[in-house]
Formats: sequence, structure tokens, C-alpha cells
Amino acid sequence: MNPAQSEPDALYAAGVVLWRERRRDEAIRLIDEALRRRPDFADALCMGGYMLGECGKPEPALRFYRRALAACRTGPASDR
Repeated sequence: MNPAQSEPDALYAAGVVLWRERRRDEAIRLIDEALRRRPDFADALCMGGYMLGECGKPEPALRFYRRALAACRTGPASDR
């Protein structure tokens, strides 16, 4: 894994931990930042969808899940 990939991975991991600790605003910010740095990050897209669904936003959640599926079909940007 190259350093550019590890930053979004670390942001994602920290976001998941914060979400579990019910520190939702902080978790959302970290997942958003991970996606800003790697827009095709399927795990972060799935987590974003989950977060949106839990916050009562099913339509945006579905958009995130669809983006995650598309990212899985095309593979990571570094593989292209």
C-alpha cells in the first residue's frame, strides 16, 4: 500500500471507531475527508451509506451504496 492510500484508510478506520463511540459528527467528517482524498473508496462509501441510513436519510444512503458498487466493479484507482 502506498502512502497516498494509507491516509484515507486511516481516516476511514478512525471514522468507524468514532461512529461506534457515538461521536457521529466527527465520524462523518473523517469519512467525508477519506472520500475527498479517494472518491472511489468502496469501504468508506459503504460506511457513508450506513451513516446516512442511520441518520434517516435513505435516498442519499442509496446513492452512496450505488457508488460503492460501481467502485467495486471498476476496482481501485491505483489498479487502472
